[in-house]
Order: sequence, then structure tokens, then C-alpha cells
Amino acid sequence: QLFSMAGAMFLLWMAWKSWQAGREPLPAADSSKRSSVLRGAARDGFMVAFLNPKVALFFLAVFSQFLEADMSHLARAQIVLTAMFIDGGWYVLVAILLGRSRFLPWLRDHHHWVERATAVLLVIIAASVVINSLIRTA
Repeated sequence: QLFSMAGAMFLLWMAWKSWQAGREPLPAADSSKRSSVLRGAARDGFMVAFLNPKVALFFLAVFSQFLEADMSHLARAQIVLTAMFIDGGWYVLVAILLGRSRFLPWLRDHHHWVERATAVLLVIIAASVVINSLIRTA
């Protein structure tokens, strides 16, 4: 229950940050800073993809059925690399599609509503976590 409550508090903190971000205008796109922005996006994508325990647990659940005790280290490495490339490839594909689409200007124009909708969704999820945690312990 402690982890559930800590997770709910984290979700509420993220909701607050999202709500606050919706109040501020987006900075204008500066093509001279494009490489540093891309590096920052790559770093953030790496953090999301590879340091998120839920992603690791998902791939562990999916790929554990293919692992055997007598497999060579090379075969195990191939399975791990396959998971990494699938996950990383997905994030790259999404970034390319959203970054080059007509959807991006709409997101920029309506970012305050996107941030606020995200905040509301995070509050709902946090409330659900708290309620489910309390129901399980009752």
C-alpha cells in the first residue's frame, strides 16, 4: 500500500506540473537550437524507454517465454537487443510521425488544453490508485 500511495503522490505531482505548464506559453521554435533540442529529446526518450520499470517488466514477461537455461550468452543478447530495438524503434517512429505531421502545429496552438487534459487524467488515475489501494486493504 505504501508504494501505491507513493505512486499516487507522484502522479499528483506530475498533474500539478502539467497544469502549471499549461499556463505558460510555449517558447518559439528556434532552428539554431535544433541539435540541442534533439539531444534533449533523445536523452528523455532513453530515460522513458530504458529506465521505466514497467517497460522492463513488460519485456521480461513477453520475452521470458523464449529464454531457456541452456541458451548461450549470444542468444540471450540477441533477445535483449531485439527488445531494445523494438522499443527504441517505436519511440523513434512516433517522434518522427508527430514531429513532421500536421498534428504538431495543432498541438502547439492548443498546448494549454493538452497540458490541462493531461493533468486531469493524471488526477483521475491517482484517485483510482488510491481508491483501489484502500479497497484492497479493507
